[in-house]
Amino acid sequence: MNRILKINNTAILNFADLQNEFSPWELYKILPEFQRFANVHCVPLPLRLLHTEGKGKEKDEILSYRAEYLDKLFWSGILQKLDWKKPESAEVCLEEALNQVYVEKAGIQKADGEIVYGKDAETIKAQIEQEAKDAKLQEKLWQITESAGLSSQIDGGKIAMLLLAICEIAEMDATKLDFMNGAEEIMTARESDGVFDFPEADHVPLSAGKRVYRYWKYEESKLKEGTKIKTICVTAKAGKQNAGAVVIELYRESDHSLSETIILDAGTFRYCNVAEGKVIKFLPLECAGDTLKLTLKNTEHPELIVLPDGTEPWKLDAKDMTGFASDKKENGFLFIKNGKVNRAFYKTINAYMTEIRMAMILEPLVEVRIKNGKYELLTEDGQILSDGPRDGMRSCVDLERMEVSNGEE
Repeated sequence: MNRILKINNTAILNFADLQNEFSPWELYKILPEFQRFANVHCVPLPLRLLHTEGKGKEKDEILSYRAEYLDKLFWSGILQKLDWKKPESAEVCLEEALNQVYVEKAGIQKADGEIVYGKDAETIKAQIEQEAKDAKLQEKLWQITESAGLSSQIDGGKIAMLLLAICEIAEMDATKLDFMNGAEEIMTARESDGVFDFPEADHVPLSAGKRVYRYWKYEESKLKEGTKIKTICVTAKAGKQNAGAVVIELYRESDHSLSETIILDAGTFRYCNVAEGKVIKFLPLECAGDTLKLTLKNTEHPELIVLPDGTEPWKLDAKDMTGFASDKKENGFLFIKNGKVNRAFYKTINAYMTEIRMAMILEPLVEVRIKNGKYELLTEDGQILSDGPRDGMRSCVDLERMEVSNGEE
C-alpha cells in the first residue's frame, strides 16, 4: 500500500519500527510521507526532557519532565513550513524558531500590529530557554551541521533544522548519530535538479509523489513597470491509490538558495501570484481578524469556513475564490472571486461610498487584506486601491512585502 512509510524499502508501521530503521537522510528525501506518519504515530505525545539541578559539589539531582513548548507539535511546525527570509546559520534559524513560539505563546498582537506581552511572558521565555538547554538543541545542531558538512551550504541552516526536527519527532538523539552518510547524495541531487520559470497557465496541475518541483521566487521589492501579476491555481493530482503529495520549492535567483517550501496533499489546491515566470507568494489558506477568522477548505469542493467569536461558524461556497480578508466580526470580510471583489459580507462606516468605489474597479484584482479597519486591494499592475493612506500607491508586488519595503526606506 503506497501510504505506508518506507525507509530503505522497509515498511514502517509504528513508532518502534521508525526508531529501529531510523535514517534521517532517507526521511528527509520523503518528507511529506514522514509528516503524515508523524501526525498519526508521533503527535501529540510530548517530549521527555532531563534537567540537572545542582545540589552541591557531591551530588546533582536529575529531574525528568515533559516539554511544554518545544514539544512534537513545535517540531511538526518546523517540518510543515521552513520559511526564513534569507539564508542563515543553523543557530540563527533555531533562535528565530524559539522566538516565534515565544511570541505565539506570550504575545498578543494589537490591531496596529504591535506585540504586547502578558504578565507571564518572562516565565514563558525562561521555560522555553530551559527546554532548549535541557534538550541540548545547540549541541545537536552542531553535530548535524559538522558531520553533514552543511556549514558551507547556502541553505545549510534550514536543512540542519529539518534534520533536527526529524530526529526530535522520532525521539532519536542527534548527538549520537552520524549525518555524513547520505549528505553528499542529497546535495548532489539538489544541485543537478533544475529550477524553472513557473507556467503561465490559469491552472497548473502537478503530479503528487513524483518529484520536487523547483521554481524561481520573485525577489524584487517593487513590481517592474509594465509587468502584470497573474493569479494561478495549482492543484495536486493524486498518484496511485490517491496517495502522495506535491512538494514545491521556491529559490532565489540571486544566490540560488532555497526561500520557501510548499506542500500540497493529493487532491488539494493553492492559489499563487506570479510575475515574469517567478512566484511572488502562495496566497494564504486562513486569515484572522480581532474577532473573526476565515479558513479555506482547499479540496475538490472548496468552502470558506467563517468563524466569528461567540457565535456558530458557517460556510460559504469558495469555488474560484482566490483571496479573502477579515475585519472585526461586526464589519465582516471581503473576498476576491474571478478577479472581482465581493463585499456582500463587508460593512463599513462609509458603506455606500465603499460600494461605489469597488463597483468602479475595472482591473483584475490579485490580493486583498484589511488592516486597522482599512481595506486594501491590489490590482494586476501593482496598484493599491484602498480607503486608507496607501490608496493609489503603485509598483506593489504584494501587500505585505510593500509594507516591509516602505519601512526600510
